[in-house]
Amino acid sequence: MTHYEEAIEHISDRSMDDRKRAMYRAGCVAMDRVKDYEKAEKHLNALAGLDFAYKDVGERLDKLQKLREDSET
Repeated sequence: MTHYEEAIEHISDRSMDDRKRAMYRAGCVAMDRVKDYEKAEKHLNALAGLDFAYKDVGERLDKLQKLREDSET
């Protein structure tokens, strides 16, 4: 998880595809493996701000919202 976060910080704006990939993977790892929904939402929202059509980022954000709502009830 920390490796992806470090990569996001160090990848230059000229390598936007690599930055998007790192954000996506950080969000997926946080969501699916670590179950840190706050970090997942942070990375996936940042990615959505750059490219909402990137892979399944919209679906993942919807799923995160549902998971948060379910955990509150």
